[in-house]
Amino acid sequence: MLKSTKHRGNISTTIIIFALALIFFSICAIDAGYIILTRYKTQKTTETTALYMASYIKSIPTAQRNPIALDNIKERIQNLYSNKKLTGYNSFKITNIELKNVDTNPKIKITTETYTPVLFLRFFGLGITKILQTSYAIAEEWQMPLYAYDTNSYTFKSNNIITDKTGNDIKINYDNNYLIFAGLEDYDGKINWADISTKTDNKKTKVTVTNGTTSYEAYCINEAASTFDLSKDTEKTIGLVKYIKIYKVECNNESEEPPEGSKDMANLPYDTDKIHETKDTEDIESEGNEPIVTILNSVRLIKKSEF
Repeated sequence: MLKSTKHRGNISTTIIIFALALIFFSICAIDAGYIILTRYKTQKTTETTALYMASYIKSIPTAQRNPIALDNIKERIQNLYSNKKLTGYNSFKITNIELKNVDTNPKIKITTETYTPVLFLRFFGLGITKILQTSYAIAEEWQMPLYAYDTNSYTFKSNNIITDKTGNDIKINYDNNYLIFAGLEDYDGKINWADISTKTDNKKTKVTVTNGTTSYEAYCINEAASTFDLSKDTEKTIGLVKYIKIYKVECNNESEEPPEGSKDMANLPYDTDKIHETKDTEDIESEGNEPIVTILNSVRLIKKSEF
């Protein structure tokens, strides 16, 4: 009888110890999961900050490209992400900013620090956990590859989406007069086009583009080298771009009719099916005067070894 009672007591003790251990590990798992989630969110915030700052540095004169030029942006970002109700962070700070290669394609290193509360480990003296994250980014220029062409037009396609930044976003080098459009695919794969001729301060001629019974006013670009700021016209902001289409035209007439197949111009877009009927770039025989489209401020994340 005594042995049976002792045996039951040992089992009860074991169960209690196991239950307490399970509760403890569950508490640790919950807090660890919360810390990992916060760490992931902080890393994404740090990456976004690095991309934004790299873009800004690239857009200002070379002589001003230093960490001090980022003070106002730094303060705004810290105030935004220190809002605990919005982010769950406590005291988000950008603790270090390093720049390299500022004369050409600037690289930036951002280090951030934040504190996150834990739910249960605070009872064991671990109430606040500090999280440090680092991200690297580069802002660079590169030529947009030619995607397709026909007799009167050239279409360029970027592998990455181009967003409007501070300052000029693209540069066109082309000796002919032209109309210019920017496009982005929707979920159905259709490319929606928008006229961006108003987004340059370079020489241009106002023309009326006709399409059957409909028409609208645009600008024909007259200069061989022109830059375009996609955010220049606040009422017609082009936020995202993946395609650039250039139509070769003459700007001497008051009215210009687009090439055959551009039948959706009244609603801005062009006939997007026409793009896929154009010749593949591998079959292009150089005319010696194709447009060159340069992305002036493309940003991307880089590895530590690339910094």
